[in-house]
Amino acid sequence: MADAGWYPDPEGRPGHVRYWDGQAWVGESTPSDEGARTSNAPGAPGRGRTVLLIALAVVLVVAFGWGVWESLRDAVTEDPVASARPTGSVWNEEPPTVAPSTPVPTDPTPSGGAAVDCPVVNNVVEDHPRDGRVHGGGMSFGVPEGWAEGGSWSMVLTDESGASRLFDSGWASFLAVGRAPSAAGFVDPALTAVQVLECHVTSGRFSGYTGHTIDTSQEITIDGQPGWWVRGQATSTRIPGGGATYDVVVVDTGSPDGDAVYWAGAVDADATALADLDSVRADLRLND
Repeated sequence: MADAGWYPDPEGRPGHVRYWDGQAWVGESTPSDEGARTSNAPGAPGRGRTVLLIALAVVLVVAFGWGVWESLRDAVTEDPVASARPTGSVWNEEPPTVAPSTPVPTDPTPSGGAAVDCPVVNNVVEDHPRDGRVHGGGMSFGVPEGWAEGGSWSMVLTDESGASRLFDSGWASFLAVGRAPSAAGFVDPALTAVQVLECHVTSGRFSGYTGHTIDTSQEITIDGQPGWWVRGQATSTRIPGGGATYDVVVVDTGSPDGDAVYWAGAVDADATALADLDSVRADLRLND
């Protein structure tokens, strides 16, 4: 039997050839010029090389694509970054190396640092005396004139209750007391005071956040007990007046559940709120 190859058209058409695969005629007859034989022959050597090159290219593309996917996947899994994490000073659950009795420098401390996690605490409000004062976390205060009792604002406190005064565009100045639970990593009053402030202003609860400073950080005495007071200023592109002032007072009451916390925020455009923050801080009492 004849070897595979091109042969004169078995039907006798002049100037035409047809491909014999060694067993049978394949395809239709075609003009006998070299270009036609190379491009149209099914299974001809030129086409075989083309198919081989295409197959090799596909393999290389697939291999390269898999390598890129592996690299991207490794880059994601090695250093995941979760959304909606606040930015601020790095969270440190250990007590500060400097004793709490040592005040920080009087110059404002600017915000900064990488994205950090803040605990999300379930606010479980306990039963408290109905004596005209707002109670929470082992601490209480009297509500100033013009403020409405009710509400909670922190995502890191439990047993939190407060009072507020609404301002333009839905913003509000507020006063609140609650507990910073030790189980959530709050282990030192001075550190807790900063954490409560930063976890609020760098979260979604303070929209338009652009930065903050810690302007005051010092010891304070509440109802005869030592505590720590922090005052900070946060700026926002959305808040009336451009920012807000925050107060945080933390007192170790000896409770194994955590420290008592007073915290408050005064919108910059609220002319009298800052004076109320000062008067309420002076009125704080610890529960018997």
